[in-house]
Parts: sequence; C-alpha cells; structure tokens
Amino acid sequence: MEKQCPHCGAALPKEAAFCPHCAQSVNKRTQARAPVPFPWRKVLLRGLPPLVVLGLLLGWYLFTRPKTYDDGGSATVTYTDQDGSYRLLLGWSGDPFSPAPKLYQNAEENAEYRFPTCLYIHQAETDANAANAFLSKVESVTAQFGPPEDESGYITYTDPVPHGYCPEAAMVSFIDFLGRDNRAQGTWTITMKNGDVIRLHQTLEIRLIQTLDYYPEDWAMGTMEELQALIDQIGKTTEPSDVVNLHLPAVTYEGDLTIGKRPINLLGSTEGEGRTVFTSALRITTGAQGWINEIQEIDFVGSGREAIGVTAAARVHLTGCTFTGWKTAVLVHGYSWVNLRYCEFTDNEVGFHFNASESSVSHSIFDGNRFAGNGTALLWEGIPVDMSISFPESVFERNGTDVDNRSGQGLDLSEATFR
Repeated sequence: MEKQCPHCGAALPKEAAFCPHCAQSVNKRTQARAPVPFPWRKVLLRGLPPLVVLGLLLGWYLFTRPKTYDDGGSATVTYTDQDGSYRLLLGWSGDPFSPAPKLYQNAEENAEYRFPTCLYIHQAETDANAANAFLSKVESVTAQFGPPEDESGYITYTDPVPHGYCPEAAMVSFIDFLGRDNRAQGTWTITMKNGDVIRLHQTLEIRLIQTLDYYPEDWAMGTMEELQALIDQIGKTTEPSDVVNLHLPAVTYEGDLTIGKRPINLLGSTEGEGRTVFTSALRITTGAQGWINEIQEIDFVGSGREAIGVTAAARVHLTGCTFTGWKTAVLVHGYSWVNLRYCEFTDNEVGFHFNASESSVSHSIFDGNRFAGNGTALLWEGIPVDMSISFPESVFERNGTDVDNRSGQGLDLSEATFR
C-alpha cells in the first residue's frame, strides 16, 4: 500500500520523514515525560526509626550481655559492676595483697602434702575487705587443676569455701598433691548471678627433695650420746631442704636430746616386741618456719621427777607415741605448732599443754588420742588460733580435768568420748 501524507494526502516516498508537498513531519511523536525523582526522603522517614531502634537494642545487648574476665595468668583481676570495682586475687594466707600466680613446693617422693591457697577480694579504690559484699553477688565458685605433667601423681583443689584458717579471705581451698617432679595449672571459676564469669589461674610446680635415711646397722645410735652426736653431724653436713629420717633401734635412751639446727624425723622401732623408749627430755627448737619434725612410735616414760617429756618451740607432729609419768608430758611454747595423732597420755600431771605465743598451723585434726588418769588431760593457754581444733575418735577417761581451755581456743570435742 502506497504511503500518504497524513496532512495533505499526497503520495510519499517509502522512507520519507517530511511531506515534499506540505513540508509537515510524517513521523508519530510521543510526549516525553519528566523524570520522576527517587523518594529518598520517604524511605529515610519510614526506614530510619527501625534502624535506630535496632542499633539501640544492639548496643544495649552488647553493654548488658554477660562478660568474661580472665587474669591472663597473673592470679589477679579487677571486676566492675554498678556498685564499683573489686580487685580479686589468689594468694597465701596472711598476705592478702600479693597475688601468687606461681606456687613452688618442695616434696619428698611419694609423700602426700596439703597446703592452703586463699581468694581475697578488696574494693579497688580503698583496698578495704569486700568479701561479704562481693559474695552476695556470686552464683558459684569452683577450682580445678588441669592434668599434671606426670600423671602418676595428683594435684587437686578442695572445694573453695570460707574457712577459719584464713578468716580475712573470701574463700579458701586446700591443694593436695603427691610428691613428684610435677607441674599443673589450676583455674578458679567465679560465676556471678548476672552471668559474668571471672577466671583466676595458678600454676603449681613441685620439686623433689633428697630423702636421707639413717639406720642403726650403719650409724652409731645405740646410746643418747651417740644419737646426739649423729644429729649434730647431720645438722652440719646436710642441706636444709633434705628430709632426714633416723630409724631408731628398740633401746631405752637415757639423758636429754636436743634437735636444734634443722628438722629431724625420729622414727621409733615397730618391729618385734621391743619399742624405742626415751626416759629424759626431748627438746625441739628448730623454729616454726622450718620443716615439720615427725616423731613417731616412741614411748616417753618419766619417773615423776622429770618436769617435761617433750618441749617444742617448733613445728612437730607426734604420731603413735605414749607418755606416762611426767609432770607435763608435752609442752608447746614460743612460735610453734604440735599436732597429736594416735598418742596415749596416761598418769601425767598435765598431758598436753599448749602455750604458744604464735602458731603456723600444720594440722588441725587431733584424732585417735587417749587421755587417761591425768591430773589435767588438755591445758590450752597462749594465743588461740583462728581455726577450730577437732578431736575425732579421741578418748578422755579418769582425768581430774579433761579440758582446761583458758585461752578460749575453738575446740571441737563433738566426736570425742568422755568416760
């Protein structure tokens, strides 16, 4: 079909854009529309409030979510909440401001040991004790050691609890370990009621020390003079950290004996029917800061004229010993501590007389003892210690006075028997 001009009707060439007769455009024109701008304002007005709310919620969550505080191995950390800042640290008894991230203990091979570690809490600004205020915010406290390097030994914490051993500490845990060359890291985990978690770390390193055993087959110790000479020689030739065991023969020693330069363990004979007997005074003056003197399985027999069987101004453990016929069987004085276990006190004017001016407690359980026929079985004077002393499975019978507690020391006699 022939193309025609829409204006004048003249015939047009096929590709014509203008009519050659009327000069009018023959192409169809479309009205251009003005561009529509993007509605940023509406988008912002509608979308910004939800974004602000979301940001505020995110900020509130990040601010209020439970936090984890870790000491990084320093045994101390500062914790802050709405009531202020608290400084927490793990340390030794009697030293509430010095953290103890590294614990070093000397030990005799295969021997069992226990010592305390303390959690202290202070107001960060004033160093005032804040244990009670802080513990009211605590959900739980646990303490656990990781596997020791030598797994044939063990290193463990007891459950942390407030303890009379160190009343200024918020909590005390006792570390138990077996004598090995060993090492392990312990972690205290404190979970707060608000969900925060605090972690404090300690590392215990155990170093074995030399144990020296002296036997009557190899060393002269048949008389008190020989025994004193041997003890004096040992004091000059051994290291202070060495453990020294004297295995005594089943003989009766006459004359006084003094242990003064270093701790010595006297181990009485338990073989056959004979036992080791002392008929005169044993004086131990090695000092409270030294190792414990172990005195085991010795019979101390007085004639009634001797004043004191054992005088201790040191740390001493008496185990399986008997005392009879003394004005005072055992006297504790000066800076010292003496523990009794499975001992017998019979027919003494005073059995056990504690009169120390200061003590470093090494054991608070006096178990399995028997006090019979004494004028006064237990006389407690001097400065009382903070923890209670217990007497489980101990027996008091036929004594003029069972317990004379002049210092007001905390004594737990609930498991003792009185006849």
